[in-house]
Amino acid sequence: MTPMNEPELRRELSQIDVPTPIDNASLAASVIGRGRGIKRRRGAIAAVAALAVVAGGVGIGIATQPRQNALPAEPTPTPSITVAPTPSVSPKPTGTPAATQNPEATRTPEATQTPEVTPSMQPPAPVWTDLQNLPDDVGSLGDRGLPLDPRVGETSDEGSVERATMQLTCHQQPFTLDALGTITGGRTIVESAPTSAHWQSILVFGSEQDAADFMAQARGKAEECHTAGTTPAEPVEGVEDMFNRSVPVYHDDETLGTDGVIFGGYAEVSNDGGTTFAPAPDAVITYLARDANVVAVAQLGGEGAGDMSAEPGIDQELRSVIGQILAK
Repeated sequence: MTPMNEPELRRELSQIDVPTPIDNASLAASVIGRGRGIKRRRGAIAAVAALAVVAGGVGIGIATQPRQNALPAEPTPTPSITVAPTPSVSPKPTGTPAATQNPEATRTPEATQTPEVTPSMQPPAPVWTDLQNLPDDVGSLGDRGLPLDPRVGETSDEGSVERATMQLTCHQQPFTLDALGTITGGRTIVESAPTSAHWQSILVFGSEQDAADFMAQARGKAEECHTAGTTPAEPVEGVEDMFNRSVPVYHDDETLGTDGVIFGGYAEVSNDGGTTFAPAPDAVITYLARDANVVAVAQLGGEGAGDMSAEPGIDQELRSVIGQILAK
């Protein structure tokens, strides 16, 4: 038991009931009882203090700091302290208990991320961006080429052979073909003569599907033009009672490569004010065929009359060119 200092002893002795008359045995018993009461109170206070420390320890540092304004203890009477039974105090947890959680519910979904594009992952730039003209000479053809290749650069009074861009048209209106932008190589050569022009072209695509898309687009444009039919008759400027009009031509042809189509058109003229029409010497016919990822084009235009694909000599010549281009 911690010994009491003098002021404490005085306070405690002042609380003793002194029997009258004075009985030494009774006085001794009263002093002993008072001492036991003090011991019980201090034990209870110590227990409460210990529980407070376990419960959180908050304020211990403050309580142990010296108070500047504290007054010295004086031997004043201390009221009787009645110690109530101390309730059982459970120590507070030092951390928030982990709740039972569903791993699937608490797991943050991973965001879908687009892989960083490095220079090696970037798609190659298109080699051709003009979607209305077949290229004169661009990209790589591998070991392929055109029958007119050896004659490029020839020139005479009868004509010339040179590389040039060309258009696929109907009624002189060019086709716009988005798939033309997917080629990896292409070449076009024209043999020009005073009254005609013979065109050859090869297109190499990045895939067979790209080539098939090009064929589908070209076929769609040609078929659409054919469905629209013959153009309205228009007067020929400077010639009385003369009118002309354009007639579209369209044929699907399964014998041209693995995917082929023939299209074009020809002019008709009227000399009686538009009552009757007959073919005029102005026509164009185009043979278009695909094999795997390669497309071949053979075209003849000039002073032909009517559907030139119906002429056996012309049909045979253009089919031969298509076969030579796809065979390489």
